[in-house]
Amino acid sequence: MSDFPIIIRSYVSDDLHYIADSWSKTLHLAMPFCYIPRDLYFNRQLQLIRSIIAHPSVLTLVACLAEDPSIIIGYLVYEFVGASSQLKTLVVHWAETKSAFRRQHVLTTLLNAVEPLWRKKLIIITQPSKVFTLMRRQFYLQYDPFLLSNFYQGKTNEA
Repeated sequence: MSDFPIIIRSYVSDDLHYIADSWSKTLHLAMPFCYIPRDLYFNRQLQLIRSIIAHPSVLTLVACLAEDPSIIIGYLVYEFVGASSQLKTLVVHWAETKSAFRRQHVLTTLLNAVEPLWRKKLIIITQPSKVFTLMRRQFYLQYDPFLLSNFYQGKTNEA
């Protein structure tokens, strides 16, 4: 649990600007995305983010300060894929915590809210991030960017 009072809430449309901005800027710093020209990258990445968030199978949880739920300190964009309810796999499209709140277990709190047994199960990530690269050493994470192709085509990620 975090060292300060937070609440976990569902995504609201007012969150889109912050989420899209932080997600796209952070990812653009990583390889190979940093080699894509800015205009091209941001145009396409923002379209992709909007498509992911708007998709009916995708959920977004937001961690906020308890005293002001409009102040986002972290978020998790995810869905479950699989043929049956017992075999569903957690797919994380993106997760981020504001730098001032890192190492305060915000991401752990979000993951526990989604899947209490996440430490023992496979998690698929679709876009690489520094936090998941670090977590990969401890947990069962698999990178699969090909799941994103469905968002460009308007399909679902059902197995």
